[in-house]
Amino acid sequence: MKRKIVCATLLLLITLYAPLSLFSQSNDEITKAINEGDCGTLYEFIQDTTGKDSKLAANAKNALSRYTGTDSAAARFRTNKMDSRVRNTGKELTENVFENPEQYLPAVVVKLTT
Repeated sequence: MKRKIVCATLLLLITLYAPLSLFSQSNDEITKAINEGDCGTLYEFIQDTTGKDSKLAANAKNALSRYTGTDSAAARFRTNKMDSRVRNTGKELTENVFENPEQYLPAVVVKLTT
């Protein structure tokens, strides 16, 4: 019985104080999360924007959508075909790079950049 009371009390305290931890994030922390792409912090921050700086909340939402959205500019390069330059690196390099990347990746990079 005593254990149930302790557990219930802890659960009540967590329920009461957990939302306050979201408000404890300072504007500097959120700005840092926006700049660094810390999606977890941004997600937590925008869950409840009540009483928060509306401009900062909008910036956090925009940043989160930028970091998690698909990049349409990069989509034009996704052809699902191996580039001919990669194909010309040689079968041995392209097969072995997946088995032992530490050894073969530098050779692939040199081949592609020359």
